[in-house]
Amino acid sequence: MSTPNQLPPTAIKKWQDAGASLIVASKDYLDLCLDLAHDSFSEAEKPTDIATRIDMAFDNISDQLLKIKSTLGRTRNRLVSPLHRLPEEVLSTIFMNVVFDLNHPGVPDSTLMEEDIHLIYRRLYRLLGVCSTWRDILVARGVFWSMIPMVISPSTKKQAPFELSMQRAGGAKLHLVAVAESPDISQDVVEILTKFGPRFRAITLSAGDQQVLIDSIDQLLQQGQVGTLTELSIRSIDAFNSPSWFPSGDSYILKVDDSRQTSFVRLLAALTTFHINGAHFYWPTISFSARLVELWIENITLGYDDAILPFLHALSSASQLRELKIITVDTFRRRDSISTPMDISPPVIFPTLQSLFIRDIFCNTLRSLLRAIAPGSYHLTFFLRETSLQNNLYYRDFDGEEFEQPDFGLADVDELCGALKRAPINTLMLSESSDPDRRLKSTNLQALMGAMPSLKTLTMHGWSFDKDVWNSLTRPQTDQTDQQTHSFPALENLYLSEATILSDEGFQDMVVSHPLRRVVVGATAAANHSDDTQWEPLSEDSSAVMWLRNHVPDFHLVGSRYCPPEFQPVRWRFAY
Repeated sequence: MSTPNQLPPTAIKKWQDAGASLIVASKDYLDLCLDLAHDSFSEAEKPTDIATRIDMAFDNISDQLLKIKSTLGRTRNRLVSPLHRLPEEVLSTIFMNVVFDLNHPGVPDSTLMEEDIHLIYRRLYRLLGVCSTWRDILVARGVFWSMIPMVISPSTKKQAPFELSMQRAGGAKLHLVAVAESPDISQDVVEILTKFGPRFRAITLSAGDQQVLIDSIDQLLQQGQVGTLTELSIRSIDAFNSPSWFPSGDSYILKVDDSRQTSFVRLLAALTTFHINGAHFYWPTISFSARLVELWIENITLGYDDAILPFLHALSSASQLRELKIITVDTFRRRDSISTPMDISPPVIFPTLQSLFIRDIFCNTLRSLLRAIAPGSYHLTFFLRETSLQNNLYYRDFDGEEFEQPDFGLADVDELCGALKRAPINTLMLSESSDPDRRLKSTNLQALMGAMPSLKTLTMHGWSFDKDVWNSLTRPQTDQTDQQTHSFPALENLYLSEATILSDEGFQDMVVSHPLRRVVVGATAAANHSDDTQWEPLSEDSSAVMWLRNHVPDFHLVGSRYCPPEFQPVRWRFAY
């Protein structure tokens, strides 16, 4: 393929010859115009008729000159600009990376999927306005318009138009992104699935009314085309999932005896990615295929703890699953639960799993989950919140007097540690509770650390650090006879964000006790000015920062108020 600056020699010669002829012709035309001024009154033509013809000639010549000037300018820019010298395929790839990049390191994350959609289209239209060459590339390639937005525009507060995207997408496989919180959008979602269902390769649907999810799934099943849709994300925006809530029959997308269950399983078998949030299914009736590689389950209640097993068996039917996220998946602990079927059942195996992420689940659910999942080579990340320091107890299983006790449902730390010892946790994430009564004490923190000997990465956000906390993170000196020494992890990565350093006593001892390779810190520390103690962000000239740079191979200082994306509210993402 020839690039735009490699013009064939014959084309250049023809252009030069035509230009020379144009100059000669324009000079002759200029002479005739001068003669016209002298000779027109000797002709039989009326002056007004000649003036009209001159006006027409002026307009035609002006239009042609403007077109020539514009075309020459674009051609020149294309020849001299490095970007224009790139093949269109390369430019198209660059545009794809620019338009659809949703990673913003260091920038506060958005919890609204709609904002991502508007960002994509803002970028797209900015590129359209740069030059005609870029516009031609973007308009000619349907993939740039394949994301069909059905969301409320932040400027007009009305539904953003999606018909133009459908038109420009051409024959490209489509990705529907819809947030159906209004009746109009809800109706349009069902209609567009009815008309164009087989064209969608991906659907990301959030609905305030669960009936919209049910109707949308029904339309997909009626299409009868298995294999077209490969990515499905569904979210019930108003899903009510509290510790006192138990799923009822109306909570499920498909009823337990629904005749469409077989068709739904066929639809699932074609998926490579499946995300659900607040949408409930009867897991014993669910199965996946070897195509599924990414599974995200969030904000659902399974039932009692023994519901974990059929849930995991359903997930394990995805024999090639590589990434699994389990977030705010609740179960209830039975009042008389001493042993469960999981104690005698073999653990569920995920042979190809590479990443397991667990966040915001109760202690009883965590115990059941980690007991039921077989250890493997996958990377296990556990985000411990105050939720994991409680057992989820169904209030109807207890009398009112028991339920109102201050320590009702509180989990024993030893119980939590026992659960954590069952799995090789690689990354631990800790977010300090805003409730002082529910904060993790330093002694409990040390016990938790000792329960995770495989831990390599510790991430802590919003914590206050004093001598006791530093000591709880300090790895004991090697002692062949001390069991604690063998169980306490040797950290390689440490991330402290939005931290408050009350005291640095014990800080250096903690750092040197671990084989740390990378440390990232954003903190506020006490600074003594005469008789006053003030709080100032750590800076490059802080003694702690300078010490870290000398003792850690890879150290980074971030802003004292920086909040990593993983500690921001869980956002509903869509893959592209």
